[in-house]
Amino acid sequence: SWGALVRPALLDPTGPEFEQVASVFYEETKRLYGDDLRFFSGDPFHEGGNVAGVDLAAAGQAIQKAMQAQFTDAVWVLQGWQDNPKPKLLEKLDRSHVLVQELFGENTANWESRKAYEGTPFIWATVTNFGERPGVNGKLQRFADEVNRAATGEYAQYMKGVGILPEGIYNNPVAYDLVLELPWHADRVDVSEWIRNYAASRYGSEDARIDQAWQIFLGTIYDSNIGYQEGPPENILCARPSFEIRSVSSWGRLAKKYDRERFAEGVRIFASAYRDFESVETYRIDLINLLRQVIANRADTVYADVMAAYDRKDRKAFATETKRFLALHDLENDLLAQHPFFRVDTYQKQALEVGRTPAESDNNLYNLMMLITFWGGNNPAEDNLHDYAYKEWSGMMTSYYKERWKLWFSYLRGQLEGREPDAPEYFYWEREWSEDNRRIIDSTSDTSLAEILVKMGY
Repeated sequence: SWGALVRPALLDPTGPEFEQVASVFYEETKRLYGDDLRFFSGDPFHEGGNVAGVDLAAAGQAIQKAMQAQFTDAVWVLQGWQDNPKPKLLEKLDRSHVLVQELFGENTANWESRKAYEGTPFIWATVTNFGERPGVNGKLQRFADEVNRAATGEYAQYMKGVGILPEGIYNNPVAYDLVLELPWHADRVDVSEWIRNYAASRYGSEDARIDQAWQIFLGTIYDSNIGYQEGPPENILCARPSFEIRSVSSWGRLAKKYDRERFAEGVRIFASAYRDFESVETYRIDLINLLRQVIANRADTVYADVMAAYDRKDRKAFATETKRFLALHDLENDLLAQHPFFRVDTYQKQALEVGRTPAESDNNLYNLMMLITFWGGNNPAEDNLHDYAYKEWSGMMTSYYKERWKLWFSYLRGQLEGREPDAPEYFYWEREWSEDNRRIIDSTSDTSLAEILVKMGY
C-alpha cells in the first residue's frame, strides 16, 4: 500500500503476456492520439513498490522495446525522485531514447551524485509545491545557480533542459517564472538583478518601494539557505489541533527558517505602494498572499501563548489567547475574500460547471471538498493524507479550520475546569464536514482590503 491507498498490480515486463498487452495499449493510443507521439511517461517503481523477483535490467529493456515497436522515436520519460530510476532499470536501455526529470532540484542534486544518472539525458526541474498547498517559498538563487552548474559542468552534455513539476501551480508565480526563463540565459543569473525586471513586468511599472521589498523577500522567505523543505512552510491556523503540532500535512513543516520580523518589514514596504497599485490585479493578488503569510507567522506566536496559558492552568489567560487565535481565522478569512483567486466558492462553482449532469456536478463538488480536507481513505489507522492539499481560502478559514480548532479549545477548556471530556474525533468530523458541504460556501466579506491593512498595522 501507499498511505491509505492500495497500489495497482504490475504486469512483469519480462513475462510472456507483456508484449501482447503492451501492443494493444499502444495500438489504442495511436487510434486515440495519432502516431506522431514521442514522449511517454511511466515509472514502474515510483516511491517503492515490490521489486522482488523482477529482473530490473531486463524489465526496463522489455518496456522500452514494446514502446519503440509502435513508436520508433519514443522517449521514455522517468522521474528522478529518491532512488528512482534505479540504476539497474537503466542498465540495458538505449539511453538516447530516455529522459530523466531531475525532480527535486530545490533540495537535491541527483544529476550530479549519480553522474547524470549513469550517463542518461536529463532535465533539471523543481517541484516547489506539494498538493498545491498555500505559502510563499522558493530558493530562487539556488534555482539559477543549479541550472547554470548543470548546464556548464561535467555533465553538461546530458543536460537537455529545465522544467517545473509542481503538484499545483496556483501560487508562487515568481518561482515558476524564474525557472522557465532560465534556459534563455547563457550566463548565471543574479536574481537580485533579475527581480527588478520581474517586478516591473508583473506590476506594470517600476517602483522603488516594491524593489526594496523584493530585495528583502530574497533575503528572507525566498532565501536559498533555509535548508530542506517540501513545499512552503505551513500555517498552524489550518493544522489539525493536538498537543504537539509540527506540520499541517504529514510531510510538511511549520518552521519558518528565516527572519520573520525582517519579512514583515518587507511586506510593510510592499504594502506602502497600495494606493498607487491597488487597481493592478497582480499587485493585489501578491499583496493578499504576502499579508496571508504575515498572519500565518503571527499565529505561531499566538498559539505558543495559548499553550503556555494552558500549561500554567491559567483559565483567564487561556480564554484570552484562544480568542486571539480564533480571531486570526476571521482576519485571514476577510483578507482572502478580497479576490476570487483566494475564495473557495470560486473553485466550487468551477467544479459544478464542468459536470454534465446534476449527479456529476454533485460528485465533482464532493471530490473537491474531499481533496482539500481529508483526501485519504476510511481507515483511521492510515490517515497520513489528511490536509495534504489544504487550502487557505475564504470560506474555509472560518467554516472548517476555525471550527476544528474550536473543538480542541473546548476539549482543553473542559480539562482546565476539572472535567474529563472526550478528545475530538477529527477523522470522522472532517468526513462529515465534507459530506455536509456539498453546497456553495459563503466566501464574501464586508471588510475592504484598505481596512484590513489598517487592522494589520500597515
